[in-house]
Amino acid sequence: MKKHSLPLKTKLAFGVCDIGGNLFFTLASFWLMNYFTDTLGLLPALAGTAIMIGRVWDAVTDPMVGFLSDHTKTRWGRRRPYIFVGAILMFIFMVIMFTNPKISNQNLLFWWATIVLCFLFTAYTLTNVPYSALTPELTDDYDERTSLNGYRMSFAIVGTFLAAGAAFPIIDAFSSKVVMDGQIIIDRSPGFSAMAIIMGVITMLSAFVTVFFIKEKKAPHRIPKASLKDFGVIVKNPPYLLILFTYMFNMIAITLLSGTMIYYFKYIYNNESLTTLAFLFLLVPTLFSMPLWIKLATWIGKKWAYILGMGILIIGLWLTFFWGHILGIPFFFGVLAFSGIGFATGYVLPWSILPDAVDYGYAVTGKRNEGIYYGAWTFFSKMGQSLANFIIGIALQIVHFSPNVSQPPTVLFTIRLLFGPIAILFYALAIFVLIFYPIDRKHHQQILQKIHKR
Repeated sequence: MKKHSLPLKTKLAFGVCDIGGNLFFTLASFWLMNYFTDTLGLLPALAGTAIMIGRVWDAVTDPMVGFLSDHTKTRWGRRRPYIFVGAILMFIFMVIMFTNPKISNQNLLFWWATIVLCFLFTAYTLTNVPYSALTPELTDDYDERTSLNGYRMSFAIVGTFLAAGAAFPIIDAFSSKVVMDGQIIIDRSPGFSAMAIIMGVITMLSAFVTVFFIKEKKAPHRIPKASLKDFGVIVKNPPYLLILFTYMFNMIAITLLSGTMIYYFKYIYNNESLTTLAFLFLLVPTLFSMPLWIKLATWIGKKWAYILGMGILIIGLWLTFFWGHILGIPFFFGVLAFSGIGFATGYVLPWSILPDAVDYGYAVTGKRNEGIYYGAWTFFSKMGQSLANFIIGIALQIVHFSPNVSQPPTVLFTIRLLFGPIAILFYALAIFVLIFYPIDRKHHQQILQKIHKR
């Protein structure tokens, strides 16, 4: 079968949208929990619950938006109108979310955070689900999809760099000092507002590039009448379910790591400012190792490369749990750099494996339901994120965490548990499920042959 190579400009125009998508993902993963507890003053259990509700709402809307985009027909295509509107709404609600409402009542603050977060995640869904659904429509080549998603995830790393490397310096630069009870307290509220404006503009503009420079292919068939029965294609696709649950467990582990990183440096190392440098030690090896993983995936298969990457992360987490708090920051940075090599697989390989499973569904059912598949994909990944944030909030509440003060040993140990063994458990579950994933290059060629016969 003849290989279909995409033009470089198409890969670049497609990939750039994930600068904003991953920028927002990183901000939400690394900063939202800490922003709620340490800046807004929300109790950890309420903060974790608010994020969980927001994520669940986000997850519920994902398949709905995917379903709608599958059955939308406009002169601009099925996906791009949603991306355009969602990008504008993301900017608006990012600014609202990171503007401190100065609400002292815990119940009112909880509901404010929950409602605004639901609006923000809805805007993210409008952008991200249709964007992801473009992947199988741009190419059906097994290896070209890995290349396409390599470009996408390279831009995703750029977004992660911006959020991880620039967020805290911006927050710190615009923060103010106030005197309270004779003590100097740093007020991060104006810093978070400034950060949201800058990051919101970047998020919106990166989406606009994809909207205006990617041309959607004309659907080769009449768009079918919408039916809720279409969601049944998911359970008829075992390969899809396997990679779906693999990614969900992976996202739980990633969220546990990202959500506790700031707490680790602020309260174990007593050096909050080093969080940005820690992100860079993790992400620089991630960025530079991505081409190696793409090449390795062509040699040993996407599945086994993904398993190897998660195995590297498990090793890094064990080293951190047993020795990170003893051997100090240089050791921790070294382990982060090592872990970053494995961390790269989570950016490229799940998104490269997913379209192959979508093709399997088309071969079996004869229906193109990319939006439903990608909507369900983000539904389960965000359910995983919601569970992880809830675990963090409840765990910190149980051990009586109080923000912006020295923590007792029980709190410090809990932070280490979240960053170590608990995250490891979910990576191990992801590996176990992925072992049973059946589609390799040869199997995918057979799937494509079946599709072309239709």
